[in-house]
Amino acid sequence: MFCGWQTAAQPLHDSLSLTAHRNVSVPHAYIAHSTAKDSAAHMASMWQSQPHRFVRLSQFNLGYRDSIVWLALPLKNEGRSGELLLEIPNPHLDELALYVIDRDRVWQVGRVTGDNHPFYSRNFTHRNFVWPLRHEQVAGTTLLLRIDKRNSALSVPVFFWEPDTFRQQNTRTLLFYGIAFGMMLLAAMYSLLAGIFLRAPIYFTYLFFVLSAILFLATGEGLSFQFLYPRQGGLNTLLRPVITGMSTIALAIFSTLFLNLKKTYPGGHRIVVIVIILFLIILASTPFLHRFYLRNSSFFVPLILTLSVVVNSVLVFSAAITHRKQRQISLFYLCAYATVIVTGMVTIMEDYGWVAPLPFNIMFLGAVVEVIVFSVALTFLVRGVYQERNDLALRISRHQRELIQSYVNGSERERQRVSRDLHDDIGSRMSHIKRLLQQQGPAQQALQEQLEKLVSDVRTMAHRLAAPPAAGGGLVPRLQALASETQAATSMACYVQSFDFPDNLSPALETEAYRIVQEAVQNIVKHAHATEAYIQLFLHEQDVTITIEDNGKGFLLDVMSTGIGLTNMRMRAESMGGRLEISSGRGKGTTIIVVIPYRQAADAGAGQNG
Repeated sequence: MFCGWQTAAQPLHDSLSLTAHRNVSVPHAYIAHSTAKDSAAHMASMWQSQPHRFVRLSQFNLGYRDSIVWLALPLKNEGRSGELLLEIPNPHLDELALYVIDRDRVWQVGRVTGDNHPFYSRNFTHRNFVWPLRHEQVAGTTLLLRIDKRNSALSVPVFFWEPDTFRQQNTRTLLFYGIAFGMMLLAAMYSLLAGIFLRAPIYFTYLFFVLSAILFLATGEGLSFQFLYPRQGGLNTLLRPVITGMSTIALAIFSTLFLNLKKTYPGGHRIVVIVIILFLIILASTPFLHRFYLRNSSFFVPLILTLSVVVNSVLVFSAAITHRKQRQISLFYLCAYATVIVTGMVTIMEDYGWVAPLPFNIMFLGAVVEVIVFSVALTFLVRGVYQERNDLALRISRHQRELIQSYVNGSERERQRVSRDLHDDIGSRMSHIKRLLQQQGPAQQALQEQLEKLVSDVRTMAHRLAAPPAAGGGLVPRLQALASETQAATSMACYVQSFDFPDNLSPALETEAYRIVQEAVQNIVKHAHATEAYIQLFLHEQDVTITIEDNGKGFLLDVMSTGIGLTNMRMRAESMGGRLEISSGRGKGTTIIVVIPYRQAADAGAGQNG
C-alpha cells in the first residue's frame, strides 16, 4: 500500500508528514474484512468503538481474498482548503465505494463504481479510480474505502494528488502509452506489409502476436474498458483472462514458427500444441460458460496463468536447448524474452511493495523492446531464408547448365562417332559398290548416278557432323568457311559480318556458337527458300551476340518453336549461360539472336578444358 504526492511515493505505515503546501497527512492505513452484508455505518461504528479490529497495513498486495475489504485512512487537518484527488491506480476492482467518517456520522463520496458497473459510473473520467475531494471537507476525518474483489488477487495502491500535479503526471503517462502503442503498431504494419509482399506466414503470426500484445497491455491498464466497451460493466473481469489466453496462443504460434520447433525440438512442439488446444477449448467455451467461469474465478484465473507459465517455460527451454542448432535465432529469442522476464519481475516487486512504484508501467517498456528485438530477428531470419533459397536456386541453375552441357557434349561426341562411321564405313562400302557398278557396262548408268549422289550426300553429312574446321583466327573465319561452302552448294547468298568481335574465345564457346549457326543455316537452306542470309557477330556489353537473318518465307513460332533443330540450338545457348531469341512470321523472314555472356562462357570453356 502506497500513498504518494506528485511522483514520489512513500509507504503509508511510515507516517507521511506533509509540508505547508500539502495540508493533509496520512499517519497509517488500516484494513478490516467483512461479509457483503456489512454496511458502511456498521464498519464506521467498528472503527470508532473497536479500532483494534482494523489491522495496520504493511503492503498493498493482499493476495487472494474471499471477503469484502475495508480500508481506513485517517487524515490530519493541516488547515488548508482546496481540491485533493484520491487515486486507486488499479483499474481492475469489481466494486468500490468511498465514505467519510466524521465524528458520529458517515456519508458517501460520489457514486459506487468498479468493473461491474459501466465506465460512466466513475467519479472522475480516468482509466483508474479517482475521487475529487475538498480539503476542508475531509481534513481531520477518516476515509473509509469499501473494496469488493472477491475470489481474486487484490492489490490496492493509494495516492493523493494535487490536481495540477495529477494532470502533469497523467499527461506524461498518456504520452508514454502513445509512444509505446505507436511503436508496436508500426511493427504490426511492418509485419502485415512484409507478410503480403514476401508471402511468409511467420509475418502474419507475428502480426497476430503484436496486436494481441497491444490488446493485453491496453486491457491491463484499463484503456480497453474506457475506449472499447465503456457500457459493458462486468465484461472487463471476464476479458482479462481471455485476452491473456489469446496473447499466449499468439506467442506460442509465433514462437513455434520462429524457433522451427517442429524440426529442432519435436517434444517441445508437442507440448506447446497441447497447451494451445487447451487454450482454444477454454476460449471457445467462454461465451457459453462465462457465468461458471466468473463464479469459479479462483480456479479459472489460476488455470489460465498456469497454462501461460507452462507454455512460456517450454518455449524458453526450447530456445535454450536448440542453441547449437540455430545459435543466432535462439539468442534473438532469449534476448527478447529476457526483457519481458525482467520487467515482469519488477512489476511483481512493485505489487508486493518491495520497490517503489515507477511513474509508468514498466511492462510497456519490456513489450516495446521485445517487439523491436523480434522485428529485427524476423528481418534477419527471413533474409537468411531467402538467401538459402537464392543459393539453392543458383545451385539448381548451375546443375541444370551442367546437365545441358553434358547433353551437348555427349551429343557432340555422338556426332563425331556417326561422322566417322559414315565416312569410314558407309562411305567406303558405297564407293566399293560404285566401282562394281562401273564394271557392268552402260546399263547401270542411272543407278550409278543415284549412287554417286548418295555418296556425295553421305560425305556432306559426315563433314557437317564432324568437328568445325580449325581455321586460323577464331570463330569468324570458321563461319566464313561455312558461308562459302553453303553458297557454293546452293543458290543462296550467305554473308558473314563481324564488329569488334573477339578472336580469343574459348574452344567450347567457338564450338557451340558454330553449331548454332550451322544448324540455323541448314534450316534456312532446307525450309526458308531464302535467297540471302546474313550472319553478324559482335561483342556488346560483355555479351557475345550473333544474329542470323534470312529473307525467306518465315514460319509461325507457336507451331515450329518446339522442333528438334531449334531445341538443340536453344539448349546449346543455355549450356553456356546464354539465351536464344527468334523472330519470324509468314512471309517476313526469320531473325535468330544468340546472346552468351562472354566471361561466363569463357570460364565454362576453361573449366571444361581443364
